[in-house]
Amino acid sequence: MRPPEAVQHTTMNWSIRPFTPDLYPAIAEVHSAVYPENPSTAEGLRSEDERAHRFAGFQRWVAQVEALVVGYGEHGPALRSPDPHTFWADIVVQLAYRRRGIGSALYDLIIGSLGRFQARTLRIYARDDFADSIAFLERRGFREVMRTWDCRLDVPTFDFAPYQGLEDRLSVEDVTIRTLQELEGGPARNREVYELYREIHYDIPRPEPRVPDRYEEFVEKHLRGPDRPFFVAVRGKQYVGLHALTHRRELNQLYIEMTGVRRGYRRRGIALAMKLRGVAYAREHGVPTMKTFNESTNLGILAINERLGFVRLRATVDFVKSCAGLPAIPC
Repeated sequence: MRPPEAVQHTTMNWSIRPFTPDLYPAIAEVHSAVYPENPSTAEGLRSEDERAHRFAGFQRWVAQVEALVVGYGEHGPALRSPDPHTFWADIVVQLAYRRRGIGSALYDLIIGSLGRFQARTLRIYARDDFADSIAFLERRGFREVMRTWDCRLDVPTFDFAPYQGLEDRLSVEDVTIRTLQELEGGPARNREVYELYREIHYDIPRPEPRVPDRYEEFVEKHLRGPDRPFFVAVRGKQYVGLHALTHRRELNQLYIEMTGVRRGYRRRGIALAMKLRGVAYAREHGVPTMKTFNESTNLGILAINERLGFVRLRATVDFVKSCAGLPAIPC
């Protein structure tokens, strides 16, 4: 039989039903209320759905108190995992409406739905300062595997003086920092940048492997559009490092998506020089805050960011649970 598509709790006066596109503004509001430091917009969520959630295995439900949306739950295939049976889930409930059974009902819907997709592993995260969320997951058999720090840099107060001459020293080794636009364009350039990205991607220390973006996804996500600042470290004709950013103009913030250097060129100051170019871009464009998310396992990048003055605000705790034994519910 199918998993339930809707839940009602008459005593607590709430209900759960499948998501419909007219509810994008409502779930964006819920997300922004629970995570005000990383707000969402209806347009951003819709774009993300169109890009990543069109694959089989994505489901979303909303929780309502009368007509007010107070939470949502969702799951989808973990596209970055080499195991096609690994899924992710998310449960978000407004703080004022917790401890009413809403989160538990959303979780039960997710688990019932995952049985149809033969899920073996479920990944979910919680803020490290939400003790009730962590306890909720631990009671259900989830274990912590990693923490990801939310780090911020105050651009107007950043002091470039200690780093004067860094690029001059690198130029002695024939290393220069270039923007993507300064490099010869076309498919050959994009393909070479992509191959650099793949090498760096596999070297990022993580508790579990992740599949890199496909070439077309990488180009669309990082190399197209005016709001995608991208810096490349070049030695001779070889690309040896990259620094990818996203300028979220609606929030007036600059996000660091990825920074990395080829194995043979590390510990020379190349990553630091590229990051300084990113800070300079932020100041030139009047962006007051740079943001990045650093895995607790990536000690090298954490050290560089702390040296630059990035401040850790909080961590997101990644949890994993084995789904072996979930009932296979026919579609």
